[in-house]
Amino acid sequence: MFKNLENIDWDRLESELGEKLVTLLKDLSADDKKVRSEAQMELWYASWHQGTLTWPAYFIVPFFQERLSRESEPDLLESILIDLAHLATAATFFGTQPVFKYEILELDKEYPSEYQEQLLIELGWVNGTFEAVYKGINLYLNLLEHNYPKVRIAAAYTLSCCKSEAERICNLMIQHFTCESDEMVKATIPLCLAFLSKSTLVDAAFCEEILNSNESDIVKLSAGVSLAYIAGENISNNAFNRLLSLIKNKELFTHLWEHYDNPMATAHYWMIINFFSRLDDSKLAQILVVLAEPEQQIYDCGDLLQELAFNWQKIPEGTTIDQLTEPQQVILRLIADRITTNQERLNTYNLLSFMGIKEVGLGPQEKLINFLNGEPLKYDA
Repeated sequence: MFKNLENIDWDRLESELGEKLVTLLKDLSADDKKVRSEAQMELWYASWHQGTLTWPAYFIVPFFQERLSRESEPDLLESILIDLAHLATAATFFGTQPVFKYEILELDKEYPSEYQEQLLIELGWVNGTFEAVYKGINLYLNLLEHNYPKVRIAAAYTLSCCKSEAERICNLMIQHFTCESDEMVKATIPLCLAFLSKSTLVDAAFCEEILNSNESDIVKLSAGVSLAYIAGENISNNAFNRLLSLIKNKELFTHLWEHYDNPMATAHYWMIINFFSRLDDSKLAQILVVLAEPEQQIYDCGDLLQELAFNWQKIPEGTTIDQLTEPQQVILRLIADRITTNQERLNTYNLLSFMGIKEVGLGPQEKLINFLNGEPLKYDA
């Protein structure tokens, strides 16, 4: 962060970024809240787009952090923190991140050299931006003590994206939980720990203790959802049954879903249902049955199909129903039941593409029923 904004060589920065971006960076320090807010929004649009970083992001991060250290408006603090969370997890245009496996486009000798050169350039942007965001960890930790709960929530979400000090952050979050008074801040912390467990070891006992405590139901639900990911197949039957009973409360689960997915689904590339992905097939199938109930109306079967049961994978031609996992069979049978009772139309995009079926009308429904009755899957030509 900058000790003195007046010491910045604005002319040099303008030669790098252009006049418009430099004006916006200056506006972040304006006395007028509306000007600061508009500048923050425009800078956000200039640095991140649908999970992809643009080259100015590296320059913008320190100015966001400087604003955090001085800002008094909770709304702006919250917005900047969530922006930084996204910048700490974004990728190149090629869908890659430093030290991560290429997820969208794998470059090899068959690709023109200019692709490889551009990838290296963009990886440099991403790596520099990540490191810039990580430099603000102590600032985000301080904001975890802010007077406004929504700022503390946003600070926790930002910290969950700082993998460079995951172990330290987890330990401090657990300490903070014990003295936190707001239930939604408390409900945020286990979810952040679960996400950070991808980068460091997190003791599942912490979440299990919360699940068995006198905390509010929303906090216990958060702990149970997080435990499902941290413990995975090793979650105890007692803990799982407690979690399942909490999920059956539609309003409660919807509340947690909105609390997490709305700000973080595009930062973590993760939705609340993804926390169930490490459960064994039997337990996952039980979760799917509850979430797919019509009265839940949280996710339609197509979403569940993609996110959990099939993991975006197409069912191979020639497959029979008994070759699918229990969660996959559960989802297909639930969809078939809804079709039969006219509760839900067959979703062409979400379901039929996974079964290699292209036609519309009654034909696809019949093919699904036949598949469930034991016929091998046959793709449409």
